[in-house]
Amino acid sequence: MVSKITSKGQITLPAKMRAELDLTPGDKVEFIRLDDGSYKLFVKKLNVESIFNLLTPKRSLTLDEIEENIAKGARQ
Repeated sequence: MVSKITSKGQITLPAKMRAELDLTPGDKVEFIRLDDGSYKLFVKKLNVESIFNLLTPKRSLTLDEIEENIAKGARQ
């Protein structure tokens, strides 16, 4: 696949590539230079669901555990 650089330095990724990478407006891509001088493209998708999953605890704490953690924090 080939893409042309505009006078502003912008590149439009071909539709087939966007579809294969499941890219949608607002997604980011990162270009990393490899040791051999070539570049690799990484897709950076960050959406509400992925952020929520990062913040979701593995399990709920009991009231006793919460109070114990508060007490530990107060002692430090």
